[in-house]
Amino acid sequence: MYTDFGCPNFDCHFKPNLTSDKALHGVVATGNTVFTIVSFAALISYIFFIGSFFTASRLDSALVYPSETLMKDINESDAWLLFLPYVLIIVSFVGLGASLYTLPKGSEIRDPHYTIAAITGTGAQLFVYVASVNTCQVFAVSSLAIGTFAQDVTRLIRNVGGVEDESIDDIIKIHEDLCKVVFNTVSAYSVWFVVHWLTYGAGVVVTVIYISEEIKYDTTASEYVFVCVLLFCCFYLFVFPCYFAARITSSCAGIYEEINRTTVWETGHPFRKRNNIALFISYAKERSCGFKVGRITFNTSLAWFSFFFGLTGLLYHFVQN
Repeated sequence: MYTDFGCPNFDCHFKPNLTSDKALHGVVATGNTVFTIVSFAALISYIFFIGSFFTASRLDSALVYPSETLMKDINESDAWLLFLPYVLIIVSFVGLGASLYTLPKGSEIRDPHYTIAAITGTGAQLFVYVASVNTCQVFAVSSLAIGTFAQDVTRLIRNVGGVEDESIDDIIKIHEDLCKVVFNTVSAYSVWFVVHWLTYGAGVVVTVIYISEEIKYDTTASEYVFVCVLLFCCFYLFVFPCYFAARITSSCAGIYEEINRTTVWETGHPFRKRNNIALFISYAKERSCGFKVGRITFNTSLAWFSFFFGLTGLLYHFVQN
């Protein structure tokens, strides 16, 4: 937005004497539209994410605390899933930042004011992208913490039965404690999640359209790499939260699936009676403990939908060609 301020039709390359193929066919305008959308997405995502914590602090919230369970039960693959993409994106951003000084040399505009605006504006864009990546990482850690909390709930349910008067109501109470944490955590993140998902979904589609237009005309290697990394970043920011939102639902559903598969219970455990297991599974399914926004439960099906929605921009490329 900083770079595009005052540009006709989002076209910062607009000059009366500029007649390049890119300018004539609106490619430059599309590019500046892309940068405006994704920059706005990063900014508004970060604002709503910070706001979610202020909202939780004003309520009697049971927002999950990652340190309580995460380090005990987190899998090595989950740790790598958090660490490796983050490092790759940060390294890519550092490389792009170092290449900013080469971009104005290949630009059709030699205006020093535009050069300064391009460098500082693009640097600001990279900064807000890093901030948005960090918000996704925090959300992912909270999601993994809920998953490990669900594993702990399964252990607690298995240990029920040592006291003579323990019943299925005690198991339901343990499960309700998990649901309280899940629903409070999801409520805190829900507005941020919807805004983030919609804005970056639009960013992915428009970025793919921009790349398909860039392919038709002369594009420097630096510009092409920059746009491709931008697409990867947008796609990551769009799909990554969806995956971990689905993980929350999957972790909660895994409790009654694990119970249903178990055939051996300790003496005195309420689940030695199969009718109690059927009753608990019926309750758990009706409770719908998971990542819910409104009446919609975000599961693996919606995560796959998000993945394929992120690829719909490719349709534009094939139709145009």
